[in-house]
Amino acid sequence: MTIKDINIPREVTSFIGGKWTEPQGDAYQIPVIHPATEETVSTLLEADEAEVAVAVKTAKDVFNTGVWSKASVDERKGVLLKIKDLVLANKDVIARMEVTNTGVPISQAYGRQIPRSAMNFEFFAEFISQVSSPVFDQNPNFITFIRREPVGVAGLIAPWNAPMALASMKLAGAIAFGNSCVLKPSELTPLGFIPFMELLSEAGLPDGVINMVNGRGHVTGAALTANEDVDVIAFTGGTETGRIISAEAGRTLKKTVTELGGKSANIIFADADYDRALDAALVAIFSNNGQQCLAGSRILVQRSIAENFTQDFVARTRKLKIGDPFDTSSEIGPVISKGQFERMNRFAKLAEESDGIEILTGGKPAEGFNKGYYFEPTVVRATDNKQIVCQEEIFGPLQPSLPLTLKKMHTVLPMIVILV
Repeated sequence: MTIKDINIPREVTSFIGGKWTEPQGDAYQIPVIHPATEETVSTLLEADEAEVAVAVKTAKDVFNTGVWSKASVDERKGVLLKIKDLVLANKDVIARMEVTNTGVPISQAYGRQIPRSAMNFEFFAEFISQVSSPVFDQNPNFITFIRREPVGVAGLIAPWNAPMALASMKLAGAIAFGNSCVLKPSELTPLGFIPFMELLSEAGLPDGVINMVNGRGHVTGAALTANEDVDVIAFTGGTETGRIISAEAGRTLKKTVTELGGKSANIIFADADYDRALDAALVAIFSNNGQQCLAGSRILVQRSIAENFTQDFVARTRKLKIGDPFDTSSEIGPVISKGQFERMNRFAKLAEESDGIEILTGGKPAEGFNKGYYFEPTVVRATDNKQIVCQEEIFGPLQPSLPLTLKKMHTVLPMIVILV
């Protein structure tokens, strides 16, 4: 399979009230680039403040009709489960669109991310059928009960690293409880939502319950966050952007839900299943081309097995197959964009030039590719946890390691730490 086998629209516009908007002649145009070839495969027409306002008004008007906000739990559950079924039935086309945008290997998009998207709708369908509200009867003269109602219009801002999987978690959670919403995907990854949006009416979801606007964060995202008819904002992305969104949402007293950056830790003791721990460490760091907020970005390994673990980890890293993301045997594809590729080069150069840091494998663009943002899976040895490669969320296939002592329950355990 190649990118030529995919029916990609020439332009990507907003989806409002159950239909694609007419392209605006003066809209800002953003190239949609396939990171494996650096080829422009489509053009995104950015939604400005006025277009965002139309999408929000549509969502609010539909909410106020009660066609969805007052639908029974059984009705909402049935639609959510139908969306789940349709996502699975169409996972081939959705996965291909995702890979075109992200460069994530097709086996990971098809086998993990799109099924996860479907599961999100199933999860919330089952959740709303079992959730109950508390009743308080401590006072014999009164019975107090809590009635939960939908908030209104949710503004959902999704990231580029797992577009459908992470956006669908927000979408399913919002509509399950009767809310309407306006989704803003990353401007880098709009393609997977094209077949998805066209499934909604077939599933029985009323037009206008889910709307989508496309564009950059400081334009489209800012307009969505500032709109007074948006009642709640859910955002997944960088910590600094999260601060800006939360501050802006505070001006109109919006509720905010954010999922931001991190440096997650895995802990591997000497009595762990060694081979499974090694497998898990590789998956945690290098799946999704290293671009995930839940990456095992710091792996603590007990010193008695640390040297062997590090050697085996480096050996396994060197065997990872870097290749065309549409090749089912590829394990590592290109990073998402030129900017991310340059970020990888910058951190690798920083590691190379820093005292006390040794590159064990990788550290440079992958060989054999004339085009594409391919970067070798990289492991470096650090000497201080305060070094920038051990503190920054690099968000790519670059992993430092360093010796560390872990204190727990007044016992010092000799450890080595491996960080992404």
